Amino acid sequence: MVSPELSSIRTKNFQDNNNKYINLPEILEHFRVTLSKENGSIWLYNRSMLPIFVNSPTLSENWHCVCKILPGYCLKAFDSERAQTLKYPSHFPGAQLGPKDPYGMQISFGKGWGDKYKRQDVTNCPCWFEVLLPTQR
Repeated sequence: MVSPELSSIRTKNFQDNNNKYINLPEILEHFRVTLSKENGSIWLYNRSMLPIFVNSPTLSENWHCVCKILPGYCLKAFDSERAQTLKYPSHFPGAQLGPKDPYGMQISFGKGWGDKYKRQDVTNCPCWFEVLLPTQR
């Protein structure tokens, strides 16, 4: 479903680098997630037609852990209780573009990153965003 803000571009088509026409609302149907706060934790529900990949400091002891969430599945992506007990270095090992926010999650649609992928950083993925959560200190 296309949001009301995008209804004005419902009929527009865009041309990509290969001279193919792209219907933007059809593409947006593939990129849907829901973030839900439940008992102090943030759950990430994949409502898209593609797998999503998420990195969060509370997922694992490994700061580089990137989890794949298949369409229709969910993951406890951030645990605020655990976040308060973690010790954060001033920067995370392997961070290519500087320090990471200890209350942030990076999410990518369709393409993963990290040690098991050719993309070493989320910024090399074609479609990604970051969620910054308020600290609860």
